Amino acid sequence: MAGHFKFKDSHKLLSATLLANIADGMHTLALGKYLYDKTGAVGAFALVLGFEYVLGVFTQIYAGPIVDKMSARRVSMLAGIFRAAVLVVIAALSGMQSQVVLITGLSILIKISSQFYRTSTFAIVPAVVPKEEQAGFSALFMTLLQVGQLIGVGLVGVMLIRMSTAAVFVADALLFCVTAALFISLGVPRPARGTAKALGLVQVVRDWYQLGVTLSKKRGLLSHILLSTGDLPVMACVNLTLVPIVNSRFGGNSVWLSVLDGAFAGGALFSFLLLKTYLREKYLPLFQALQVASLAVAASTQDWRMALVAFFVLGGVIGASTALLNSKLFGRMPAEQRGRISGFRFLVISLVTAGSVWATSIGLGVSEAVGLGGIAALATVYLSITLMLHRRNFDGETLLGEPIAEPEVPPEPANQPAG
Repeated sequence: MAGHFKFKDSHKLLSATLLANIADGMHTLALGKYLYDKTGAVGAFALVLGFEYVLGVFTQIYAGPIVDKMSARRVSMLAGIFRAAVLVVIAALSGMQSQVVLITGLSILIKISSQFYRTSTFAIVPAVVPKEEQAGFSALFMTLLQVGQLIGVGLVGVMLIRMSTAAVFVADALLFCVTAALFISLGVPRPARGTAKALGLVQVVRDWYQLGVTLSKKRGLLSHILLSTGDLPVMACVNLTLVPIVNSRFGGNSVWLSVLDGAFAGGALFSFLLLKTYLREKYLPLFQALQVASLAVAASTQDWRMALVAFFVLGGVIGASTALLNSKLFGRMPAEQRGRISGFRFLVISLVTAGSVWATSIGLGVSEAVGLGGIAALATVYLSITLMLHRRNFDGETLLGEPIAEPEVPPEPANQPAG
C-alpha cells in the first residue's frame, strides 16, 4: 500500500491519521468507562460518546477562521499537544473520587480540541498531498478511521485488564504526542507574519461573511460541500447499530462486533485498491445507491453471511464516495479559505450526525431493523440530491467541478451559387 504514495508527507499524514484515531478510540472508551464506573450513570458514558457532535456545531464557528489565520499544520500540532496534556492531568486526577466533575469537564475540552484537529487536518491535505494522490489518501483515510477506532477500543480492553486507568490515559497521551511530532515534521510553508493574530467576534463574523459571498457566487462548490457531508453521519449511525445487531442476531457474542467492524474496514480498503478504475464522477450515484441497498439488506437479513457481505459492500461504497467527493473538493477549495470551508463542512456534519444519531437511537428502541432502515433513509436523501444535481451545469462545471465541454457547432453550409 505504501507504494501508492510517493511523497513522504503523505505517509506522515496517514500515519498521524491512524495514530490519532487509535488514540481517539482509546480515550473515548477509557473515559466513558471511568465515568460510568465512578457514577454508575449510563448518561455519563453517553456524554463522552455523543456530546462531541453537539460541541462541533459551536466549535467550528471559530475553528475554521483560526485555521485560515494560522497554519493548519500548527493547529493540528497544538491540538495533539493539548489533548496529551489534558490526558496527563486526567490520569493524575483519576484516582480521586471527588474529581469526577472536573474530569468530565476535561473530557469535554478533549472533544473541543478534536474538532479543531479535524478541521485543520482536512484543510492541510491539499497543501501536503499531491493532487494525483488525494483520491487514494481520502479512501485510505476512511479505512484508517475505522481501523484506528477498532484498534484503540481493542487496546483499551486489553490494557485495562493489566494496568490502571491512569496508565491507559498516559499511554494515550503519548500517542497524541507522536501525532504532534509528525505534524511538526510536515513540509508545509509557514504563513506570513502577522496572520496568526487573535480573532475577535467581529473578525470571525467578517470571515464567515466573506466565505458566504464566495459560496453564493460558486453554487457548484456549495452543493459539492453539502453533498460531501453524508458519508460520516451514515458511518456514525451504522457504528451505533453494531451492539444491538450483535445482541439480537448473534447472541451478544462480542467477537461479532469486531467481525462486522472488520468487514466494513475491509470493504473500505478494497475500494482503495479499485480507485484508478472506478473513481469517476459518473459512478457517484452508483456508490450512493449501493449504500442504500446494502443498508436495506443489513436491515432485513437474519443470515450472518449476508450481513457480512452487506457490511463489506457498505464500507467499500462509503470509502469510494468519500474518496471521490473529498479528492475533488480538495482541488476546488481556495487556499485562503480552506480552514473555513473545512469548518463549514464539519459544522454541517455535526448537525446532520447529531440529528441522525438521535433518530437512529429512537429507531433502535423499536428494533435494529428500524434503526438501519432510518440510516438507509438518510443515505437515500443524499442519493436524491445527487440525482437532481449531477447533470446540472454550474457555470461551465459539473457538480464536482469538472469542466463541461461546449458542444461543437457544425459549420454552416456554403452558399450555393444561383443556377
